[in-house]
Amino acid sequence: MFGFRDRKVEKLRALLRRLTDQTTPARVRTACEEQRTTLRYNRVLPVLMVPFGEDGKPLLDESQIVLSRDLSDSGISLAHQHEFELGPVIIGIWFIDESSAPHEWEEPILARGRAVQRKSIGGGFIQTGVEFDTLYDDPKFTAQILPLAATLLSDDAQYLQEGHAALTDD
Repeated sequence: MFGFRDRKVEKLRALLRRLTDQTTPARVRTACEEQRTTLRYNRVLPVLMVPFGEDGKPLLDESQIVLSRDLSDSGISLAHQHEFELGPVIIGIWFIDESSAPHEWEEPILARGRAVQRKSIGGGFIQTGVEFDTLYDDPKFTAQILPLAATLLSDDAQYLQEGHAALTDD
């Protein structure tokens, strides 16, 4: 069981590294600004954030679309306006590389993590740091969240996704 979890963590890390390779950084940080033990990649992407309830189940009605500020292979920094409790969360990222064929990531990447810190960054925005635990691969949850997760895609990517779905439904 422990080995299976390690494979899922490594798969999550590999997917996040691919995401950073396929997107453009928003700003380069200087060595003085970056004093972390892991490298952070400054990427601004729409992200789905779903908190967990006390019963350990995802709270779909409290989900939010937020923006990433930066990410690494072990966590993500989110910017948002609506507070949520620190603790377990699911983070959803859906990015379709429109230049590749067939299109990659035909489903969102869902990662289970823990919101561990939060601070106000001004303008009514809050920054929350999330440490990733593992991939979250509950097919029932994925089916429930798919319509909301689709809003993470650009208009062009949604069109490509719909076209692929029509081709695979036959």
